[in-house]
Amino acid sequence: MVKSRKVRSRFLYVQCNHCNNKQVVFGCAKTKVNCLACNTPLLVPTGGKASLAKNPATKLPNAHILEILDRNL
Repeated sequence: MVKSRKVRSRFLYVQCNHCNNKQVVFGCAKTKVNCLACNTPLLVPTGGKASLAKNPATKLPNAHILEILDRNL
């Protein structure tokens, strides 16, 4: 019997805090992910899962997660 691997990577539905643009991003991104509308960094890679990019002036995230998109495999 072959065991199926548990999928730990997810797609995230995020909203930019600067322009309110909503977009789907990969939770394990290997490169910096920018907003498609205003080019603000949304996610930064951390070696595994990506984390929300923070504004250096306010220390607040540039985006927030609206939904975790999960496929039932």
